[in-house]
Amino acid sequence: SHRLIIGVQPDDDHSAEEAARTNLSRLARRAFRQPVRDSDVDLYVELIAAAVARGDSFERAMQLGLQAILVSPRFLFRVETPIYPDDSDYIQRIGQYELASRLSYFLWSTMPDEELIYAAGQGSLTNPEVLLAQVERMLDSPDSVEFVSNFAGQWLNLRNLADVRPNRQLFPEFNKQLASDMQRETLFLVEHLLREDRSIMELLSADYTFVNERLAGHYGLSGVSGNEFRRV
Repeated sequence: SHRLIIGVQPDDDHSAEEAARTNLSRLARRAFRQPVRDSDVDLYVELIAAAVARGDSFERAMQLGLQAILVSPRFLFRVETPIYPDDSDYIQRIGQYELASRLSYFLWSTMPDEELIYAAGQGSLTNPEVLLAQVERMLDSPDSVEFVSNFAGQWLNLRNLADVRPNRQLFPEFNKQLASDMQRETLFLVEHLLREDRSIMELLSADYTFVNERLAGHYGLSGVSGNEFRRV
């Protein structure tokens, strides 16, 4: 991770300012989720140069520059700048990089990857065929488990399971681990429906579920052993 952040060190061929600009241009592009201009990183480069001038190591100065990037509104918020901010009636088409961010945070709960950024840079992301291909690629990725967790957690109120307190006399075996297993059971089911392109109605009609030994015992199901979840 250190080498990813500080790819270039000051040396005979690179001043501290030049090394900082090379490093920060790449980092800011990732953090701001779109290409950056020299003027976008000037302030961060000046901060690093000032830190080095007062005696800080280049690594320490880069740390300050990275901290400054990470508190920028362009990192903390998904900025969508209107063309005509004073015209409330103007309907603006979403930009390529803004669409990439919407897709990525919706399906992956994180910033766009290089392929999404590249498609946005090519201006092809709003092409329906390219957009569909990207959505399918993102859903096939292991990162899409974040979509399942966040969407189902809110839609089905699965996060509330942490606050459930059943009657201890009726359910003496109920504990936090069992509640966590119940949550994972539903997440596995939602993920299965998504990846197998099944009907959402199977949330109500499915004659199968996903359990481990502990949850199977709670439900009275036999023949399931171990902590690993499997379809039964």
